Amino acid sequence: MGSLFGKKQRKNAAANPDSRGAAAPADTGAKRTERRAAGKVFLAAAAVTAAVWIGLALAWDFYFDLNDDVLMKDILSGRFTGTPESRNIQMLYPLSWLISHGYGLFRGQRPDVYGAFLLLLQAVSFGLVLFRTIRMEQKAGIAVWMRVVSALSVCLPMGVMCLYHAVFVQYSVTCAFLCGAAAYLFMTMDLPEDPETEGYFRGFFKACLPSVILVLISFPLRSEMTLLCLPLVLCGALFAYIRATKRERVRDCFAGKGVLAVLFVLLFLGAGMGAEEAADRAALRSPDWQEFRAFFDARTELYDFCGAPPVPDYDEYEEAYRKAGVTREETELLNNYNFDLDDSMDAAKLEQVVQIAKSARAAQTTRQLTLRNAGWNYRNSMVSPTYMPYNVLAAAGYLLLLLTAVSELLHRSLRQKDPIVVRRARRDFFYVVFCALFLFLVRTALWMAIMIGGRFPDRITHSLFLVEFMVLAGLLLVRGMRMSALTKEPASWSVDVFAAQLMLIAASVMLLPGQVRRVQAESAQRVLVNQPYLAYLEYCADHPENFYFTDVYSTVDFSEKMFAAYPDDRGSRQAGQSDSAGTAGAMPAAHDLCGGWAAKSPLSRKKLAAFGYSSAAEALIRADNAYFVAEKGTDMTWLVQWYASQDITAAVRRADTIGDSFDVWKVTISY
Repeated sequence: MGSLFGKKQRKNAAANPDSRGAAAPADTGAKRTERRAAGKVFLAAAAVTAAVWIGLALAWDFYFDLNDDVLMKDILSGRFTGTPESRNIQMLYPLSWLISHGYGLFRGQRPDVYGAFLLLLQAVSFGLVLFRTIRMEQKAGIAVWMRVVSALSVCLPMGVMCLYHAVFVQYSVTCAFLCGAAAYLFMTMDLPEDPETEGYFRGFFKACLPSVILVLISFPLRSEMTLLCLPLVLCGALFAYIRATKRERVRDCFAGKGVLAVLFVLLFLGAGMGAEEAADRAALRSPDWQEFRAFFDARTELYDFCGAPPVPDYDEYEEAYRKAGVTREETELLNNYNFDLDDSMDAAKLEQVVQIAKSARAAQTTRQLTLRNAGWNYRNSMVSPTYMPYNVLAAAGYLLLLLTAVSELLHRSLRQKDPIVVRRARRDFFYVVFCALFLFLVRTALWMAIMIGGRFPDRITHSLFLVEFMVLAGLLLVRGMRMSALTKEPASWSVDVFAAQLMLIAASVMLLPGQVRRVQAESAQRVLVNQPYLAYLEYCADHPENFYFTDVYSTVDFSEKMFAAYPDDRGSRQAGQSDSAGTAGAMPAAHDLCGGWAAKSPLSRKKLAAFGYSSAAEALIRADNAYFVAEKGTDMTWLVQWYASQDITAAVRRADTIGDSFDVWKVTISY
């Protein structure tokens, strides 16, 4: 049809124009019918997806899971500096530019564009998986009730794995939503089979394009998470390509025009990611941003990969610290994360601290012990109840996939007399075994990498489980479709694959209440935990004439609801100030952390400059309206000692309290 006609078909059509003209209306009518059927499925999938997210909104409040996302939202919305910022530090520039200008459309208001964007990406990922599942079986003529079962067998486990992260939203896990959907769409795409067919390259690229787009959206959102999940995503693409070629041996698949099509898609994906990275580098090419990026990378290395406490004991490594020009008081600031008070702490000095921390960590362990601990942690991830339901559903995916393959092989070998059907069944069995083993090897390599690195929080491990399961779910679905096509019996797969789908549904139904209870408990806990934080924000808003520098670890456990109004959003308008979007700027929120990942950035300096400060350390002792806020009971001796190390005799006195949770300290110079 159309450009997919072979050469011989085109010659016949040219020799018989009457027949060609007669076929055109029928062909057009068939396409119209296909589009209408696809449209109905799309609307149904969109309606179900909308119902799911509306149900979540009615049941719970959406939260930013971590204060990282809160700060990103503050930067993008203008709450941090007074104007929406397009350079968001943790996000690549093309996407951060888009979101910041989304805020710029709402003059004088700060609707939660960033939160809505994350929820939209999650919902789109879920909806695409649902649409593809139903549409595949619709095109194959599978009965409606079986389509419903197949959709539930994929989307219900996905929902169980994602429920917590759909309510407590985090940008890294949102990348996993996108990558999981991309892997599933790769795994279930309808590739052209014969590379010699005219239009093969176009058909191949068109089939891959939805997954490629999802990856290109995920990469600027959180590039590190996308790169971590990408090998699993590409496993789905590889398995789909091998399945489509229908060669007798796997190695025969990697020859001819098919490989060129694969290389073209990979080059296109790589070029897209490279262009996004290049745009980010171009946007942050100024010396100030380059210095900060080097500082940020060193900070990430220190706090994320050098253990706890991140900075080794000063007395034990005093000689190394002296050579690096690092004082005892500076190590104290780094350990309590309030390093923004140290104006001399730059990228070069922090990199030397990182080297000392790495040396200290290396001295405490051996490579063999590191590998042994990583292996133990990896084993624990597969069997420990702390990883439920993620490890259970992933293991069920492998087990059911292999069991259905064995069952189908035995069924065809014992009951079928046609040697062609038997040979194809054996080939399908070995294909499934190859895919399962290859996927397991890839996931093992990824897990061991993060285990050896020593940092594997839930947002990373849960993301890997999700993407892995989506590949397994796609394998299970297309395996049933393949056997159905081989035997010309649409209902034949109900014997094994249909039973496996029912088992996945049953397992998900049993696991779902536990996830619901977890979300309910976390929601109730966040209401309690955030009460002191709300009082802190209210206090800052009630004293707009002051500025409050805040101890980092005193607020690390707090988060914010999405779409909620907060007291420090009441920024007064500044006449004549405007941002790149052309909207009038507002005063930034009159509080900031004394450390964290945005400290020492051009954005942080811009925020301080809006209040007339050159630095946090200078403001605390020179400005009458600058205060330090810390959790009640915090020993403030470290702050006095820090100023003493700078040859400044300072004193701190409690100026006020915020409820039962915070003390407000005034720092003065003693003469």
